[in-house]
Amino acid sequence: MSKLKEKSYIYISSLLIVIVFIFSVLFNSKFTETLIGFITLSSFMLLMFLIFNNWDLKEKIKSLRYQKNSTYIFFISILYFSLVLIHLILLRNQSEGFKLLIYILVITFSVDTFSYFIGSLIGRRRENFLSLISPNKTIEGTLGGFLIGFVCSIILSRILEINGDWITLVIISILIPFFAITGDFLQSGLKRFYGAKDSGGTLPGHGGFLDRIDSLGLSAYSYYWILVFL
Repeated sequence: MSKLKEKSYIYISSLLIVIVFIFSVLFNSKFTETLIGFITLSSFMLLMFLIFNNWDLKEKIKSLRYQKNSTYIFFISILYFSLVLIHLILLRNQSEGFKLLIYILVITFSVDTFSYFIGSLIGRRRENFLSLISPNKTIEGTLGGFLIGFVCSIILSRILEINGDWITLVIISILIPFFAITGDFLQSGLKRFYGAKDSGGTLPGHGGFLDRIDSLGLSAYSYYWILVFL
């Protein structure tokens, strides 16, 4: 997406991913989890700021400032997507980890799938603030995906007997679909910044591999820390 294909970028980003992986595997402690969570949140917020603060550059004006910010966003994106997906492992390592993993996968993909189908069927409001991020996003599709995610969360949580009492369940059922949608918006903003239609060609017709996991990463991250604090 970034068109930064120099070998130095590939080497540095590969090394960064390896370091993150080794660090997260070898140092299995509460401190490590907290540090990973903090760095993930920081990289997410910084990535959002850099993307939307440079929105005037979405037409890919090749200025020195653009190239500088493009490089920052490239490396922060590598860090963010490497760290955020580690939370799937952290969820799986919980006492009811298998149930938690099934839950987050089903809810996230439900939000993604129904946002697309509802938007395709009844989506009309394409000229809105969402279309600035992605021209195919509609208010109807986004709200529909959120509501389906909320209902599925309530039903699946009761079936799997997870997510605590009703107050906790309602909070989780609101936040997880919200963060799934936010993760999708972040990825769309990243593509829009770089002027790319898809994140890659690994999965033809699906927008690329990164498009399939953008919502999952942030929803897994938020779900893990919501469970920790609740």
